[in-house]
Amino acid sequence: MIKICAMCGNNFETNKLNQKVCSAECKRMGNIIRNREYRKRMSNASKKKTTPPKKKAQRTLECYACGKSFERSFANEKFCSDECRLKYFKVNERNGL
Repeated sequence: MIKICAMCGNNFETNKLNQKVCSAECKRMGNIIRNREYRKRMSNASKKKTTPPKKKAQRTLECYACGKSFERSFANEKFCSDECRLKYFKVNERNGL
């Protein structure tokens, strides 16, 4: 079966139906071109990716115990001080909560 090389355009003879190139040199050149195109696609894809900015937790909050507003340092803070935290849990412990 005579085919035309996909890289250089020369005619070549083969018994394989899926062979597209005439020599190892043409195969190497095809791999180089394919890899270059792949790297270019991947670099363009990574440039297009943008992640939306994360929502920040509300910085000011009312203390659960005393109701005073305070600026929290961590996302899970609920009390303005250790005294308020202890007072809150002592009161709720007595109430059975």
